[in-house]
Amino acid sequence: MEMNENGHKFNKTFKGLEGYSHFNACVGNNGAPDLPYYADGFLDAAYKLGEMVVENYPHYSVDEFIYPIGFNLRHSIELWLMHFIKHLRKIRSDYLFKICPKNGTQQTLTQKNMEDTHSIVKLWEWWLINSQERDSRLGVISEQLKEFIEDISEIDPTGQTFRYPYSTESEKHLVKTPIINVLNLTMRIGELRTILGELNYLLKELEEEYDCGTFTKTLSRAQISTISESLPSFQSWKEPIFKEAKASIKESFKISNSEFNNVINIIKTHRSFAYNIGIHFELKAATFDNFQIFLDAWLLFHPDAMRKRLEYDYDNPITNIVGLKGVKASELYERLARKAEVVKEVHAKLSVEAQADFSALFYLAHYNNYCEDYDWLFEREMNAFLIAQNDTNDAYSALKFVLEKANYIQNLSTSLHILKHSSLLKKLKKHYEGKIIFD
Repeated sequence: MEMNENGHKFNKTFKGLEGYSHFNACVGNNGAPDLPYYADGFLDAAYKLGEMVVENYPHYSVDEFIYPIGFNLRHSIELWLMHFIKHLRKIRSDYLFKICPKNGTQQTLTQKNMEDTHSIVKLWEWWLINSQERDSRLGVISEQLKEFIEDISEIDPTGQTFRYPYSTESEKHLVKTPIINVLNLTMRIGELRTILGELNYLLKELEEEYDCGTFTKTLSRAQISTISESLPSFQSWKEPIFKEAKASIKESFKISNSEFNNVINIIKTHRSFAYNIGIHFELKAATFDNFQIFLDAWLLFHPDAMRKRLEYDYDNPITNIVGLKGVKASELYERLARKAEVVKEVHAKLSVEAQADFSALFYLAHYNNYCEDYDWLFEREMNAFLIAQNDTNDAYSALKFVLEKANYIQNLSTSLHILKHSSLLKKLKKHYEGKIIFD
């Protein structure tokens, strides 16, 4: 065993190899692999082994490879379920529950509970208990996963079946299942990989969605969005058409009058949902006149923006980089001086709020298409711009930093779509026709 100056331990079998670093796997705190790394690794190994045996039959023995294939598959499912349950904490509530066998009451499910069990049946039960009330979309994909979990747990309930020939009670494994077709098993693993990947992606999406805080006791943000689309215009809510819509919505979503009213309050104050009922929210500070000042300045920073967008070579992005080779020092100085003057002019014409708004509109497109992000982004940028005002050079630098964004227009277009400002975007397109391409 070798110990280096960082306290890392290596031996002849487990070590890095100089000259072949691309084969060095990052483990431990090097890359910080978590449960999905392990779960994916075991599942991919099961699939690749099965694929290798099928494609190279009879050179590889199906009678020998069935055990590592089955073990890797089973262990992967155990790890995936632990990962999925853990991430339910980020959806709607951070509480997890288990059913107490004695009286059927709910008790808190801890991380130690999950670490102490290797039972897929129990993990699946905990998944169902904690997912079915959180979001209906989890129920749909759970139904697809159900038969795979049941099949695997039926053949290997303890995680020992494919590890050893005999159980701890000295009973031979797989006596009642004497034939397992590797081709069929590999195809099933392929199907399972797809479902697990979809569930993992869905959980990530739901974490981000619920992080917005837009949900009710039983309804998700997506369901509230659907309801907003089915409501009549806000101006007609005193007419019978609204009562009819209300009755239909309550019946379809199985919600009480109180929860319906809660949904209505959310919709009326929500930038995206309110748009669906005819209520429009202005931007935090930026007006159309502000846009003209800002975008005219942006064009001075990016005079060939139109040509770049039209001539952009998406297959060879390196050809789009325009350097300063051949530019005279005097010309470069003139350009820099002119940009500095433009920044001062724009700073004098735009309020700090408007400047912060233009910055927030750039960053909103970086997130997940949720208009809720606009509020905290504006507050963040507003604080930064206010602090910058304490020093003139800092104030100019903060504004210049936004004006220098070459992809500002693409982000702005995305953000205005998210915030339901299609009319403003249309007006900007018309005003800058032939100068700026808005997506």
